[in-house]
Order: sequence, then structure tokens, then C-alpha cells
Amino acid sequence: SKHLPEVREALLQEDFLKGTELANKYFGGTGGVSGKPDRVDPYQPVGDLWFRFHPGEVQNYTRNLDLDTGLARTTFDADCGKVIQDLFVSSSDDCVVAQMSTEVPVDVDVILDRKEDPRCTITYENEADGLRMKGSFVDGISFEACVKIITDGKWSIVNGPNSPYLQVTGATHILLLLQIGTDAKGR
Repeated sequence: SKHLPEVREALLQEDFLKGTELANKYFGGTGGVSGKPDRVDPYQPVGDLWFRFHPGEVQNYTRNLDLDTGLARTTFDADCGKVIQDLFVSSSDDCVVAQMSTEVPVDVDVILDRKEDPRCTITYENEADGLRMKGSFVDGISFEACVKIITDGKWSIVNGPNSPYLQVTGATHILLLLQIGTDAKGR
């Protein structure tokens, strides 16, 4: 605990690599940025969820987090009008909820992927209402992430060069429900 102020100071100075290295050194052990291999790196991300579209020139960009409601919101003005992106986590539903709305219909790719890791194999399955990503570490934890989609546009699954993704066309509203699970006991 005596090292906590040093870790906090690095993070507050936005030196995230140093803060992570110090936290791992003082509190973590092996794996991660410690440079000492571990069987499975604890607390690493399952993957990334991306909205990829081309809104044109962006103006009036804002981001905020309401600590009372837990709602993270990004807004900006673009060629497709005002864009609002909201995200929150529902602990009662064990689900991440992400939505995007625009004033004019847009085409958006919704990507669920994971940074390449030679210790981890990834497979994808097409779902009737979304996409499922499964991963397993050599001699380690297995996990799944499933993204369900609700939209006023049309969507399909496209086999991309790295991973399949959801291609949405003509949408002014996209709602994503993301659930993640592991086979770790109690997780």
C-alpha cells in the first residue's frame, strides 16, 4: 500500500505505461507488462468492440461520464448530423450496452476482435442476432464474447481479413448488447 501514491501519480500524469508497470511491479507479479511470462495474464481484455464509419468532418466533439448513472456519452456533429454514442454496463443483466444514433442514415461496421496473441486461439460463430467470439489460452482460461444487435437499418455478417464483423447499412439507431464470460471459477 505504501506504493499506491506513486502509481496514482503516474496515472494522474497520464503516463499509463509507467503506472501500469509500477502497479504490476508492486501489486501484480508476472504477466502483462512485467516482461515475466505467466500461464495466463490475469485481467486482460477479452477484446475490443468498435463502431467503424466515416462521418466526414467532425465538430463539437464531447465526451463525458456521469458518475451517478454510469453512462459514458460521446457526441459530435458530422455530415450525418448529430451523432450520439452511449455506453453503460448493467450488472443485473451482466451486459455491456452500447448504442449509437444519428440524424441521417449511415453505414457502420461493428467489429468485435482481439489483439493477436500467439498464446490464444480465436474462433467466430454467426448468430441469428449477432456474432460470437470464442477464445482459449494454451493451458489456460477459455472465454466467449457475444454481441447482439438491434437496429433500424439492415445488417449482415461479413468475413473480414482478420475477423468477421457486422455490417450495418442505412441505420439511424444501433443498439448492441455485449456479454462476456470465462470458464474461470466464479467468473
